[in-house]
Amino acid sequence: MKTRWCRVAAGFVMLAMAGAAAEVGPADGGRTLFVAPARPSVIQVLQDVVRRHPDTLLLSYQAGTAPEEPVLYAWADGEWIYVPMDDYAGGRFLRRPPARIMLFGPPEILPEALVRASDWAPAYFVVPDLDHASVVNEVGRLLDFSAREWRWFAARYALDVRDAHEPLRERGWHEQPFDPVPFERPALPVPPRRRRRAPPPIREAAPVAPQPEAVPPPHRPALPPLAPPEPAEHEPAEREPVEPAPEPEPGIK
Repeated sequence: MKTRWCRVAAGFVMLAMAGAAAEVGPADGGRTLFVAPARPSVIQVLQDVVRRHPDTLLLSYQAGTAPEEPVLYAWADGEWIYVPMDDYAGGRFLRRPPARIMLFGPPEILPEALVRASDWAPAYFVVPDLDHASVVNEVGRLLDFSAREWRWFAARYALDVRDAHEPLRERGWHEQPFDPVPFERPALPVPPRRRRRAPPPIREAAPVAPQPEAVPPPHRPALPPLAPPEPAEHEPAEREPVEPAPEPEPGIK
């Protein structure tokens, strides 16, 4: 699990709170549909979640002319699209149905018809509290927020992040509840032992015959130095200049 159990609040985000979200989580696979009242404080939090988690969808509701006919709008591609109540009840407004639906709102706000119309989903549950801490807690627990996401939502909505296991950390490790589960260690096959080979016998080295001493080469007398070359008696005569040939006379020959 990448989630660190923590609480945030305005108050706190308390990830360890009990609720229906603990029973159905993202480990089941599939997408999650959020159905929340058209209140800016709640819609803004869920829009931040949808931007960060593409596997989530957002649907808002508000009171209609009749209690059995709430007005529904789906958030898609940066705009709100009207969804008839009949299409929601049959799940026909989505190409691929979600794996779970999370409805937000207390009983006096959340229409009972909308809760009954959500039974087409494999799982659905209600979050009655609409404050920032409760919404972030339930959504973060369901989507398994990372530590960075907890800090991001806490900073954005001026909440505090607290470790839900802090009381346990203050106690020593020997004071923690421990319920050991007995188990039998399977017997591992023992490989056969390999026989060690005896080392080869050590042979004594044969004596080395003495080598004759080296005899120096005989002495040879040095050769006399060469005499320098004698100068030439007669120097070569200079050549006479050659006269240029006469130019041909113009005319036809």
